[in-house]
Amino acid sequence: MFCRLNLAKLNCKELSIVVHLKLSRTLAERIFKGSVSRKKDNVPYSTAYGCIYSRNREPYVLVVVFEHAKGDVYHIQFRYLAEEWPRPPRNITSPDKLVTLFSEEPQAVEFSCNAYFEYDEKKGWKSVIELPISIPSKKEGDRAFTHIESIRLSKRERKKIQYSIQFRRTRQGMIRHWVYFSGMHEEGMSEKLPEQVLKRAVKMSRAFINEEKQEEQGNGSSSG
Repeated sequence: MFCRLNLAKLNCKELSIVVHLKLSRTLAERIFKGSVSRKKDNVPYSTAYGCIYSRNREPYVLVVVFEHAKGDVYHIQFRYLAEEWPRPPRNITSPDKLVTLFSEEPQAVEFSCNAYFEYDEKKGWKSVIELPISIPSKKEGDRAFTHIESIRLSKRERKKIQYSIQFRRTRQGMIRHWVYFSGMHEEGMSEKLPEQVLKRAVKMSRAFINEEKQEEQGNGSSSG
């Protein structure tokens, strides 16, 4: 069974994991026919698996989309959403079935991750990078731009972005992080993949959030 992640506990609103796999045609056809499919000329080209679940009374949606990329390569996207799914597609199959199917052709996988986090300043969260940032100028009237509203930091190797994080703060005091990174998962398409990817995304995001909030929670739990 794929992990039923508790995103709210980690201030995560959405987690998206994209993987490309080489699969035999026989297995790919079984995956295509295993759930709700979109067809062209009566041939499936995209199939969605999905389910709803809850953690601490918070509603979640998990959707896995399976598509043909090219040749024997297939595109798989996992999306965890911290929201309700009012109208699930009819006859959609749980993603848990995919654990068994993928295990038939085990292989290490390269993945990319996009995660969205949100922290409320009213609840004690503080950003390491304070936004907006005022742009200094000698003459006030000459400034075409006055503030920097968001920042993106990245790690590049050989002109390719390995990982990045973007920051923004809303007028209502919400600190927003968009985290991106890629990596290799040696255990393949196991049920633990989403949990391990989320753990890395959280670590990147929390590196830019002061620990005052976490310390207060820790002190509160120990005194109780």
